[in-house]
Order: sequence, then C-alpha cells, then structure tokens
Amino acid sequence: MDYNQALKELTNLYKQKKYKETKTLSQNILKKFPKNSSIWYILALCEYYLENFEESLNAFNHSAKEYQTVAGWHIDYANLLFSISKLKTAHQHYLKVIEIEKNRKRVAMAYNGIGNVYCKLDKFDHAIEAYNSAIENDPKDMGYVNNLAEVYKKTKNFDKAYKLHQKALYEDENILDETTKAFRHFQLASFLHFYTKGNGEKILKHLSPFIHFSQHKYSGYIADLALYTKLKLSDWSELEPLLNQLHKEVKEKRDTLSPFRILQFPSFSEAEHLFVAKESYRKSVEEIKKRFPPRPLKPLDNRILNIAFVSSDIASEHPVYQVIKGVLRHLKRNRVQIDIYSIDDKRDKKYREYMKRVLPLCHRLYDMNSATDLQIATQIYKNQTDVLIDLNGFTKGVRPKIFAYYPAPIIVNWLGYPSTVGSRYHNWIIGDKYVTPLSSQKYFSERIWQMPTSYFPTDNEIPIPKPTTRESANLPTDKFIFAGFSNSYKINPTTFDAWCDILKAVPNSILWLREYTDTNKENLYMEAKKRGVERGRVIFAKFTPTVEEHYARIQLADLALDTSPYNMHATAIDFLYMGVPVLTLKGHSFASRVGESFSHAIDMPDMIMADYKSYTQKAIEIASNPDLHQELKERTKKSRISSPLFDTKKMAKELEEAFREMYQIERLNNEKNR
Repeated sequence: MDYNQALKELTNLYKQKKYKETKTLSQNILKKFPKNSSIWYILALCEYYLENFEESLNAFNHSAKEYQTVAGWHIDYANLLFSISKLKTAHQHYLKVIEIEKNRKRVAMAYNGIGNVYCKLDKFDHAIEAYNSAIENDPKDMGYVNNLAEVYKKTKNFDKAYKLHQKALYEDENILDETTKAFRHFQLASFLHFYTKGNGEKILKHLSPFIHFSQHKYSGYIADLALYTKLKLSDWSELEPLLNQLHKEVKEKRDTLSPFRILQFPSFSEAEHLFVAKESYRKSVEEIKKRFPPRPLKPLDNRILNIAFVSSDIASEHPVYQVIKGVLRHLKRNRVQIDIYSIDDKRDKKYREYMKRVLPLCHRLYDMNSATDLQIATQIYKNQTDVLIDLNGFTKGVRPKIFAYYPAPIIVNWLGYPSTVGSRYHNWIIGDKYVTPLSSQKYFSERIWQMPTSYFPTDNEIPIPKPTTRESANLPTDKFIFAGFSNSYKINPTTFDAWCDILKAVPNSILWLREYTDTNKENLYMEAKKRGVERGRVIFAKFTPTVEEHYARIQLADLALDTSPYNMHATAIDFLYMGVPVLTLKGHSFASRVGESFSHAIDMPDMIMADYKSYTQKAIEIASNPDLHQELKERTKKSRISSPLFDTKKMAKELEEAFREMYQIERLNNEKNR
C-alpha cells in the first residue's frame, strides 16, 4: 500500500463526507501503520459522524499523544465527550482550546461548547455568559446567536429569545444550506407553538416550505408539528401524506415525534405510542447519571404514608385542578400526608390566588417554579416521600428530570397524561380495566394499576348552577343541540364526517362547537359545506371566563358527541355531571377508551358504539326519539347521585389504598431481591 496515495484518497473521501468509505480505508491503512495518529484522528471523526461513539472514543485515545497542542483536535474530542454526556471532561478540553488557541473563530467554538455543557447542567447564567463570549469572538456565526436564544427561552425571557431566533434565521438565511434553514424555521415555529397563542398560521408559514423537502434529519419534527397545527386550525389538507411520513419515522426508529401530539393522530397504535414515549423520555434525561441512593422501605403498619404530587397545572384553572380537588379534600389526614409541588411556569395574575386555593388541600405546598429539577428532586427526597405522583406525563410544563433522579421509591403516572410515559423510573400507571386492560401491559413501561371503577377523579360537591338561556348563548330554542366541545385538534375528518351525516339525517338540529380562532371557524364552515351542511347549522360557543359559566351553559346541550382517537376527558365529566348524555366509541388506546370507562362507571354501556357507523345511527335515533332522549337524560342525572364515578369519598379511599398497596408491593419486591 502506497501511503501517500492512500492518504490522498482518504482525504478526498472525507471531504466528500463519505464517512463509511473513509472509515473502511482508514482501518485498512491502520493495519499497516497502526501507530499513525493522523489516520486514527480521521477514523475518530468518521466514527463520530456515524454516531459510533464508543469506537470514536477509542480512536481519539489512539491519536491523543500527537495532538495535545492542536486546538481543533481538542474541540472535536470535546464534542464527542459532550455527545456521550462526559460533561466535566468535555469542559476541560474546551478550556484547553481557549488556553492554546489565538484564532478567534476556534475560540468561539470552544465557548459555544462550554455554553452547551452549562445548558445540560441547567446552569443557565453561565451558559449565557459563554454564548455571549462565543458571539463576541465570532459575531457572524448565527449558530451561537441561536443557542443563546434557546437559553433565554429556558429562562423564560421570551422576548429576547424570539428576537434572537429571528436574527439567527434572517441574517443567515441566504447562505444556509437547506437542512439548517429547515431547522431554524422549525425552531421559530416551535417557539410560537409553545410560548404564544393563536399563531397557527405563522407556525405553518415557517413549516410549509419544508414539509415536502426531501428526507433530512428534521423532516419528522416538522411533519409532527405541522400535522398537529393543521388539526388545531381544522386545516385537513395534506393529512394523509403527513401521517404517512410520521408512521415512517416510527418504523425507521427515529425519535422525532412528540408523545402528546401522537395521541391525537388517527391510526397510531399503542406500540407506536410506547416507542415514541420511550425515545422522548430517554432524550430528556440521558445526561442524568447520578440518582439518590435508595431509601429502605420500612413496614407501613399504621404509620402515615407520605405522598407528593408534582404538577404544572394544579395552581390554575386547568381541568387537573378541577377534577382532583375533591379527592384531595377527602384523603384522610391521619392516613396520608400530602405534599404538592407546583411547577407552573405560566404564573398569570391569579397565580397567588390559585396557590391559596390549593393550600387547604395539602399539608405542605411548594412553589417550585424557579427551582431547578435537582432542587425539586432534592426537596422530595429530603421529605422522605413514599409515593410520588406525576400529574403531567408529557403535557405542557413537564419536567421529566425530576423523576429521573429517583427521589421516591414509588413513582406513579396518573391523570395528566393518558398513555405510558415510557420511563424506567415510573413504577406504576393508574388506570382501570377499560382504559388500561391487562392485555395492553406490553405497551406500558409502567406496571398497570387498575382502579375498581374509573381511574378518573371527580368532585361531587360542585354546585349545579341554574342553566343559562339558549337565547343568551345564541342558540335556537326549537332545535336539537348536538355538542362537540372537544379541543379542535381532537376533531378529525372522520369524526366530522359522522357529525355532518347526523345533522343531515336530523334536519331540526344544530352542531354546537367551542370557538377557537377565526381561521379555525372558517375552515370548519368550509368543511361542513363540502359535506352538504349549511353554515347556519354550525354554531360556535364563545369563551366563558369562569368554570361556573361553563357549567351553566353546557346544560343547554341535548347530546354531547365524543371524539376519537382522543376522547373528551374532563369535558365529558362536565357534561355528565350537568346531566347531559355523552355518546362515545370503543377505542384502541388509553386516550380513546376514556369515554368507554366513564360510560361503564355510570352504568350506561349502551352509549358506547363499536364504530362511527353505529355512532351515527345511535345519535340519529336519540335525536329522533324524544322518549329515548328523555330516558337517557334522566339516567345521566341520576348517575350524579348513584354512580361510583361521582362518589368522590369512595374514590379517595380507593386511591389511598392503591398507594399503600403499591408501597407494600415495592417493599416486598425489594426484600426478595436482597
């Protein structure tokens, strides 16, 4: 083998980014020249770009001796160490670059790397300082500006974050390659999605040029957010190709989808839900290597059980607070101690008022909005929590690292997220025999705990307000009112087909929907017209500022129509408690079986339909038969008094027993494994 010729060929292959071919040739050269540091370095870079990180680490170690004074080698090595979460060592090598290098662009790269390390460690003030140093040394590299924007986003300085994201995109847009351009637009779209309201059109404006862009590493992320945004806007164009793209992402084991969003997408299976959840959780917590030492589980006997709830929604008007408050009120204080950790980052004007409202429901209330994940986990651990309940799952405000520190011996996924979180830290998920049948255990990372009646808590002390009038709600007084009060992203073309078929078969009826944006309304009017339904037969309910007004208004509905594959949850409870029957469908996943669970709990299984054909027929039958409709209303109202779904005290007792049994099972398992 001629070394010079081989080296020339190797260099050409590497410049063309043909990393597999470069790797093979490097290995062949090393068979003859096993101590050649330059070839080991090239091999290390190829393995890094091929994401073979252990092999890359080995190759870097073989090249280390000759490159101790070369800044570029230290940057490349530190980047690898960062990728495998060896953050302390990566930081040392970035510092070495700053020490030995005079080229300001390389110094900027090192500061950027240091900023990335600090971000991983949640040391955001240090990260901001490092990124600013990177920008100072290389002000033309908008990648550093973009990274700084991400930190400001994490520290809730949203105005600065958005301006910096815009600067990073638009100052570089003409020179960016298509993949980087797609990523920058996706970042801005994500910002608008998470931190602003009513900007669906702007989000799609950023994403649309890249939906049909040839396959690249961000195509799954873009398709995922684009599909969800389209559903929110009731824009059903291109749903089929977007769904196909996302199924392909899962099939090819790419971790690009959002676990929460996938629950709304039709045709996704429980197996796909599990894969997406596992990958998302793994990515969220992979840098956490140290966990709290396990606490010995002593026999409970009659001692008080320490339970803690972590939620970003409990100090707000969110449905989680509305449905859980009754159960918390009825948990016996001589049997359980209740801690609540509020991690709400919204902090609106009423936040303090909400916190005061939560305080009587627990022994200790912690406002942890500004605390780090480690600080929250440390407090939970210090409090010797026995059972820790995650009320978020993958909903907005989620902070999975708290649970990855393993601050309590039993961690439970309950209520906030209707699916598996795919975590090896959560011991249990609370469901019931309908939402979490044991036949689905293989699709849950947690062990299934089935409540005797329903997994969903209710509050039977909510007063029933006097109904408002149809006139005041802009509703006709002489028509049958079908209510579809699900969030817009839960309404898909198949569901809307059924609703329009129902309207056409029942001429003296209207469809009553929740109001969202003007775009959403116009799109639904247009979709109704396509299906032969006049504009005037679809009426939108204005936003009500209080829960009490919401309860007074929904009593005007004659029949509530459920959605699939994501059912109404708290909204279904609202309708049932206010005496309005709910028509639902059998489902294939937790989120799509909730209506089935509620219907069985109130002894109305005749309101569970096998498919949309029977669902449509049943709705038509109910609206066309006044006696049947009246009977269903009376049964629904009676269930408020007689059914176990609305027996809040009983639910509290069953929940306490569940937590105590979970503790005992874990203690016995630990003893067996000693």
